[in-house]
Amino acid sequence: MADRFYRLCRYGDRAGERAALFVDGRYTLQAAAQVGTELFEIRHLIEEPPARWLGTAAAKGTVIGYDPWLHTPQEVERLRGGAERAGASLRPVEGNLVDRVWPRRPSAPLAGGAASR
Repeated sequence: MADRFYRLCRYGDRAGERAALFVDGRYTLQAAAQVGTELFEIRHLIEEPPARWLGTAAAKGTVIGYDPWLHTPQEVERLRGGAERAGASLRPVEGNLVDRVWPRRPSAPLAGGAASR
């Protein structure tokens, strides 16, 4: 899982880059074990929302891509505000980023889950 996150985010291409995975309190330990803290900072979604983190973590001049299908307009504005506080900018990314890095992804199952009697 960590490898897919790494390729998707291209984290580590330049010195000084930071990346974070935001989770609620139920998944903090699991995220650290499955993703690895050497690549990502594990942050609490409620205590330190992504927009606040961006305001302190984004490097000046950085362009931060986001999938417009995954965020509400209100959340995009909060993220944009955080990026701008850091001197960075926000840009929508066309297409699904996971599809770009996982070209041979298995097809989705044709049937739903099994029903029990």
